[in-house]
Parts: sequence; C-alpha cells; structure tokens
Amino acid sequence: MIYLVNVSGGLTSFEALRRTLDRYGKAQTYAYFADTAIEDEDLYRFLSDQERYFGLPIERVMEGRTPWQVMKDERCIRIPKTDMAPCSNILKREALDRVICARYDPGSYTRVFGYEWHEMDRMERLAASIAPDLAWFPLSEPPYVDKCHIASFLETIGILVPRLYTLGFEHNNCGG
Repeated sequence: MIYLVNVSGGLTSFEALRRTLDRYGKAQTYAYFADTAIEDEDLYRFLSDQERYFGLPIERVMEGRTPWQVMKDERCIRIPKTDMAPCSNILKREALDRVICARYDPGSYTRVFGYEWHEMDRMERLAASIAPDLAWFPLSEPPYVDKCHIASFLETIGILVPRLYTLGFEHNNCGG
C-alpha cells in the first residue's frame, strides 16, 4: 500500500505528511499539492521548507485556471445541493484525481488528508465521496493537536509559520 498525501500548504497538511512519513516511510509516501494559481507567495516557501525538512518532493498539480475563472465558467460560486465551491472541486479534487487515476492502480493506495480531529463530518463526507478509494485522516488519531501545536513544532525545527496564519487567516491556501 502507498500513501498519497494531499498537501494543501496549511499547517494540518504538514502534520498529516509528517505522521504519514513517521508511520510508513518515504518509500511508501507521495505528496501532492493542487495549485489554484492564486496562492500567497509564502505558501510556496512553506512547501519548499517541507521538501527540505522531509527530504521528499511535493509534486505540484495545476489545472491552469484561477478560482475566479472557474466560477465564471461554471456560472456559480457553490455547486447546487452541496457546500462545495466549483473551484475547489475542479482545481483541487479533479486535478489530483486525474493524476492519481493515471498513475496508480485502484486499491493500491490510500489517500491522506489533514482534516483536524474535530472535523468528523467532513471526514465522513470526503471518505464517502472518494470511495472505493481508501482515506486516512492522521489528525483524527492521538496525539490530538491543533494548529497552535503544529505552529509550535514548526518553531522548534526552524520553519516559519506561513504568513497568512500570522495575518489571522484560518487557512493558507486559495490565497487565504
């Protein structure tokens, strides 16, 4: 089994990648970042810092459009009857799904996401939406941490917390 880690550029995906590498090692771990073309420039620094720290490349996947272009093309901000933005679905999920389907045989991998331990409803919805692919949410297991814990750990290893967090944003992707 191999583990495909969805690295969003945020603190929790850093921790998901760290836990995946700790448990399964580099030989079984592949990291992917879906670039929405409007990311804060410091997100790329954070990705590079992770690559150096872990000694593992994070492959960038880009569909090519920005979220604004996708919303215009799809003529909506939210997909009807869901809580999902079309830009997230197209620029992240579909872009990564194309790469994964082209490279890996069904049943040979587990997809890894950095949802926090208290986001059980999101985990259940995501796991159901990618079935029969397997999903693993490492932050739903002890030791339970939050973004403050992860930021403190980053300080101890000499990696700066991404700028958007220091500016008060909840996330470090899609330009905040």
